[in-house]
Amino acid sequence: SGQYLALGITHSLHSTNGSLILVKTDTAGNILWQKEHHLQAQSLTSLINVSGAVELPDGSIAFCGNANGINTDVGQPISTIYSFIGRVDANGNLLWIKRSRYYYWESGYLMKGLIATGSGLMTIVGDGIMKVSQADGTLIGLQKRYASAGVFTSIEKNGNNLAVFSSQMRLDLDTSA
Repeated sequence: SGQYLALGITHSLHSTNGSLILVKTDTAGNILWQKEHHLQAQSLTSLINVSGAVELPDGSIAFCGNANGINTDVGQPISTIYSFIGRVDANGNLLWIKRSRYYYWESGYLMKGLIATGSGLMTIVGDGIMKVSQADGTLIGLQKRYASAGVFTSIEKNGNNLAVFSSQMRLDLDTSA
């Protein structure tokens, strides 16, 4: 469409703990719109980064990232890293966002990369792969761990195949199922 979208974290507008900021421009750099979404829950203390984004066929944008927080679910509150995944419409309006802190996400690994596959979104955290629904962010199937792979560093899509990379190996998966 000849337009650009920038996503990031801001601490200067309305939130000292960080907000998601989206800016859409035309090819000349003129701002078409700018949106800020305060994503904090009571247990989150600050946003760290937006680590992946992908434009979907309807013009909406799915994104993922990471935030610091306090885990109050385990008795004594402890610092932890939460990962989040969300979607905005073509005008930057928030459609949904999900905060995640699953069993292997407690390790402090950051969510990295985001790929659209059919009606799902695939992302990696540590040695795990997760697929969620594009429609509402609900988990599709089980999360899968690949401990022998080590920590995943990136994710790529080629047709129906998904390649996930770590410093130790490349893992190829068929996403057509």
